[in-house]
Amino acid sequence: MSQRYDVVVTANETTTDNVLGIVRYDSSSTSDPTSTAWSSATDDGTTTCEDVPMASLLPYLASATADDPDTTTTFAIGLYRGKNGVGL
Repeated sequence: MSQRYDVVVTANETTTDNVLGIVRYDSSSTSDPTSTAWSSATDDGTTTCEDVPMASLLPYLASATADDPDTTTTFAIGLYRGKNGVGL
């Protein structure tokens, strides 16, 4: 079983000289990133946080799994929007 974590950073400071943040996993590069921003706007003008397509997620270290597991567990998960409009 594996677990994947996402990190959300809230950048809400009012200072005018602190407008860029770069997350680095190691110090092999100190260059500015060359990636492009993606649009998170939906048709109704709100924003959304979307995951990458499941087909593009590949394990770093693959392991063999049984086609017919001994145990199956089902979880019921609900998604809600908090009073501040943030999805939970």
